[in-house]
Amino acid sequence: MRLAEALGPRATPLESALLRATHWYAQATLQEHLGHETLCLVVCLEAVLLSSSGRANAESVALLVGTNQQQRWYLDTLVREAYDVRNLVVHEGKSRHGFSRQKEFRRVVREFITIGISLCDELKTPQDLIRRVGELRFS
Repeated sequence: MRLAEALGPRATPLESALLRATHWYAQATLQEHLGHETLCLVVCLEAVLLSSSGRANAESVALLVGTNQQQRWYLDTLVREAYDVRNLVVHEGKSRHGFSRQKEFRRVVREFITIGISLCDELKTPQDLIRRVGELRFS
């Protein structure tokens, strides 16, 4: 988080949220158990999307990252599965629990952060990003 401090007041709220997400992504790479990695990756999404709703965040990721209907359906399902694993870790203590598409989920979260960064010149707050998702929903 020293990078965030170095940016100081110049960072927009969206940039700050993306820096927090990047921090959690880095934390995910250090985890010994797949369940903890999944938990950190889910927190990446929540840091930017300002929601802990698996359903809403799955749809947001699908709309931002997916380029066609088939990809969006796949991504929505993938993120929902990750939230199921997250729930097992948080609510049942099953930290060793992972899922077969962990590597793919990690790639999608990285792509989500990259897309968010690419939109920073245009969007200034996480709410702006959420509004963009709403626009994509109706396009």
